[in-house]
Amino acid sequence: MTEQEIMDDFEEDKYTKAYCKRHNCNQCEGTDFNGEPNGYGCEGLKKRVDAMYTSILNRRMKKLKS
Repeated sequence: MTEQEIMDDFEEDKYTKAYCKRHNCNQCEGTDFNGEPNGYGCEGLKKRVDAMYTSILNRRMKKLKS
């Protein structure tokens, strides 16, 4: 099973919204030309989403191996 298959249901938008809500940040409500949240102005947003992705991936891989 590939990483893409394991993380197929990972929704980055969910973590973006949660991060911005937690930090009372309205900057993340802006969108780019595709209508996707841009997250500009949110310090640490990309790092947080990457950390969540890695954590979930590691947990799922560990579960598959057992």
